[in-house]
Amino acid sequence: MRFYKSESGKAVAREEFFDLDEEGQAALADLFTRYEHGLERPGEVKAVVGRALLEFRVQVRGNQYRAYFFKDGPKYVVVAHCVHKNQRKARTSDLDLAEDRMKAWRARGAK
Repeated sequence: MRFYKSESGKAVAREEFFDLDEEGQAALADLFTRYEHGLERPGEVKAVVGRALLEFRVQVRGNQYRAYFFKDGPKYVVVAHCVHKNQRKARTSDLDLAEDRMKAWRARGAK
């Protein structure tokens, strides 16, 4: 698993992850690990409708956290954007940002 880095090398998605509160970080980190081993539970990883993205979905005490990601070849996934989701529907701006990052990553052949 990798976190998106900007063209200048800044680990922006990792910074977003660490900007989440500790509960969100812990829940997402646990899901990242389980996903790597194929142990995610139903509903925790979903395709984003109408987008070439997937999302990690966790909830802790009514707080929802999302990490939008994409596959980078057969071996890796890249976390493009992490958010504390405070509304029922995903914000279009969050999805657009994650998708723009995916396109930029692929355009520069990032590894």
